[in-house]
Amino acid sequence: MILADSIGFAATHTISEILSGIPNAEVRHGTRNFAKGGAVGGEDTPVDQFVAEMKQSAAAGKRVYAVHCLYNAPQGREVCLANGVKHRIIVREPVRHVRSCFAWWVKKTLGGDQVGYRKMVTLDEHLISKLPIPRTFPNAAYAAALSHVMQFNIEALEAGCEILQMERLVSDEDYFRESFDVPDDVTLSHFSGAEVHRASHKDKLEGLGVGEANEDALRQVVRWTVAGKTTSFAEMSARLGYS
Repeated sequence: MILADSIGFAATHTISEILSGIPNAEVRHGTRNFAKGGAVGGEDTPVDQFVAEMKQSAAAGKRVYAVHCLYNAPQGREVCLANGVKHRIIVREPVRHVRSCFAWWVKKTLGGDQVGYRKMVTLDEHLISKLPIPRTFPNAAYAAALSHVMQFNIEALEAGCEILQMERLVSDEDYFRESFDVPDDVTLSHFSGAEVHRASHKDKLEGLGVGEANEDALRQVVRWTVAGKTTSFAEMSARLGYS
């Protein structure tokens, strides 16, 4: 039983499909309801119930995986460890990770999402207004994406979560097998000439008429504080294993 959580934007659809090719595997992706499935924000269940239902499935003989559930990383790790479930966090090279989240945030906000819009406005007022960069929609959206990714990953690091790098998962068969306890006798077609690529968040925004954000400036100034410890983007990247 493995719960490999992630903030998203890290090939979790692809990873889940590879796992689905394992005989007798039961895979859940992008949900907080193990029994019913469905997108996060629908019929969500607490992480302890989710893990209990993973255990029930495993007791019935299934090889159980859950990917990208968006549970709080420290709490998820604690509940998993207490119940014999392996807990891991999937990350991605941070610059690309934030850019993918930025594309998602732009589309989400333009689609009328009020929560995303309010977070952008707050960051524009309390962060961007104090910086020597333009107060623009792209900058506000990028700042929101940046803080979104940093918060999740830094909380996971501070909790001591085991980190899995997405790039290695989809390119290194030995790394994938070790990370997900894949039996030696199972053939993974992704690594045998039938690669899986399931993009869920396109990073192309040209058709939406959205300008570029001041990415470098924002990455240099945004800080995130967890348990009294403040971390920069560069520090987070290094701790995740990306230089």
